[in-house]
Amino acid sequence: MALTKTVLLRRMTVGRGLSVASVALLFSASAAQASPRFPGIVQAELEMSCAPKCSICHTENPGSYGTETQPFADTLGVNAPVDDEELREAVKKLNASATQNDSDNNGTGDIDELKALTDPNVAGDGEGSEVCVPQYGCGAASFARAPVTQPFESVWLLAALGSWLVVRRARHVKHG
Repeated sequence: MALTKTVLLRRMTVGRGLSVASVALLFSASAAQASPRFPGIVQAELEMSCAPKCSICHTENPGSYGTETQPFADTLGVNAPVDDEELREAVKKLNASATQNDSDNNGTGDIDELKALTDPNVAGDGEGSEVCVPQYGCGAASFARAPVTQPFESVWLLAALGSWLVVRRARHVKHG
């Protein structure tokens, strides 16, 4: 059974539509992640001896879009998604403020807690109050790989998808 020109054109259009949708998904998916640079920005602005865990703002390590629900994230006063400069300015503003917010209501301001390397969301100095990310040993292995921040890191996936579509189309035309 021979395929008509109309059927072939319809199949090619659907294939192109799927390709465009796949490319759009690849490029948009990486933008919806928290930046692995954010802890370093907080560290630099507050002159901390270590980079804080993502959990000072997020409910998980590493943080991702939609999980920035910790009280300190509200204290920063920025709406996600944020870029490096927005975060830097928010931390500078909090650091320069004469009065400090106290997200965990323990009597110590959030900025003072961070500079003392304790979590501003956790009252007390017990388990879970430390903000430093383990840099070595078993603890360091428990953190997931940082999210992809550059869409070009996924080019191989795009190339594989394109190759698959070309082979698929060639088989349909050959056997059609």
